[in-house]
Amino acid sequence: MMKDVIKRVELVMEKFNIEKDNKFSEIIGLEQKTVNNYLKGRRKPSLEFLVKIHEVLNINLDWLITGRGEMQLKESKEAEQSGVSDNELILQLKERIEKLEEDKEHYRQELESKQAIINKLLSIKDPVLDGIAEAKKGEVVKDI
Repeated sequence: MMKDVIKRVELVMEKFNIEKDNKFSEIIGLEQKTVNNYLKGRRKPSLEFLVKIHEVLNINLDWLITGRGEMQLKESKEAEQSGVSDNELILQLKERIEKLEEDKEHYRQELESKQAIINKLLSIKDPVLDGIAEAKKGEVVKDI
C-alpha cells in the first residue's frame, strides 16, 4: 500500500513537472530530507505529508490514499474567477518561488559587495580620524 501511495505522489509530481525532491518539498512546505525519505520508501508517508499535497496542489486526498476517484479536485473558486486553472496557478507560483530564490541570491551578493566597501571605508576612516585627533591634541597643547 505504501508503494502505491508513493507511486501516486510521483504521478502528482509528474503532472506538475516537479522533477526534484527539493522543489517538491519547497512547494508543499516540508523538509527536503523528510520528503526524500517518503519518496525513497525509507519512511511511511505521514498524514501531514498527504494533507499538504492535498491542500497545496488541490489533489484529491482519497485518491492519494486509496487510488479511488480523480487525482485532481474540482477547480477552486479563485481559479474559476480568474479563468486560469489551479494547475496553471500552481505552476505560476512555482515560477515565482524560483524567481524569488534567484533575486534573494542576487541581493545577498549585492549586500556582501556593499558590506566589503563599507568595511574598506571604515578601515581608511580610522587612521584619518586618529590623525585629526592627534592634530587636535597638538593644538590643545600649544594653547596651554
